[in-house]
Amino acid sequence: MILELPSAQTVFKKIGEAIYPLFIGIIIALTLRSPVRFFERTLALMKKPVKNARIIALISTLTLAIGVITLISYLIIPEIAESLNSLKDSISTFREGGLSGLVEKESELISIIDKLLDRALASVEELLPPIGSLIQTTTKTLVSWIVGIMLGITLLASQDSVRAGVYKISLYFLGERKNRIFKGSLSSAIEKFSRFIMGQLVEALIFGIVCYVVFVLFKLPYSALVAVLVAVGNLIPTIGGYIGGTLGFLVILTVNPKKALIFIIIILILQQVEQFTTYPIIVGKYVGLSSFLTLLSVVVGGGLFGFWGLILGVPIVAFLDNFIKVYIDAKQNSEIDIKDSA
Repeated sequence: MILELPSAQTVFKKIGEAIYPLFIGIIIALTLRSPVRFFERTLALMKKPVKNARIIALISTLTLAIGVITLISYLIIPEIAESLNSLKDSISTFREGGLSGLVEKESELISIIDKLLDRALASVEELLPPIGSLIQTTTKTLVSWIVGIMLGITLLASQDSVRAGVYKISLYFLGERKNRIFKGSLSSAIEKFSRFIMGQLVEALIFGIVCYVVFVLFKLPYSALVAVLVAVGNLIPTIGGYIGGTLGFLVILTVNPKKALIFIIIILILQQVEQFTTYPIIVGKYVGLSSFLTLLSVVVGGGLFGFWGLILGVPIVAFLDNFIKVYIDAKQNSEIDIKDSA
């Protein structure tokens, strides 16, 4: 073979790393698109026309986003830090208590523990290269996100010129009729992606706040930490709430098994309420997928593309579903026109 498989994988990996910031930028732009349009429409209602309305709307959106993140950080992060410290102490106490009880029964475990410690110390040098690689990967990811956020903001600020350029290129290659279909499909995709991503963020925020209030009322341990885990998990459609709930259950289980069982009952009830209230509004109204296609898109997307497949599987399938319907309708209408003319 001219191109060996390992070499091809390396090339695709390099290409993926190169376009990753652009991918993040597109996600950021789609996420901020809805609030930017809201501020633009608000400015358009004023009696006097506002100059640079797009820039003012973008600055207002960024200010709002930074304000919300700052407020949440101010209210939640100290309690999360306290919860993590308490959880660490609980795990240490559990381990020490368990080991001391075992040592009283079986003195031979002391020598086994000593051998394990020796092996652990001997493995430190072997762990240093992976730690260095982890630091390097983390740094690259952080830089990619910073560049991606800047690209997303720039893309939002100049979206009209970018859209015009894309349509001009598509008109050249596709022709007039196919270009109209492409423009309609692209507009539909942007609208669905934007509303879905923004809706998921808002829903996760609301669900996290509701969970936190309920957890506090029932005096569950690590209420803030568990609420954050559930909210972050809820960003993943359909199955994310169960992932966050499982993590929350394991955290509470280290302290109080009875409270952990109570937590399972509470989170199942809250998830069922969410499935019949906020989630159908976001997925049903804005995305327009059945529950079967929603679950299928999450499972297949996660299996093929990992985390991003879980997040973006639903809007991608919704776009393809809408595109197929539009294409079939356009083809049927053209066939009808041909028959009528004949």
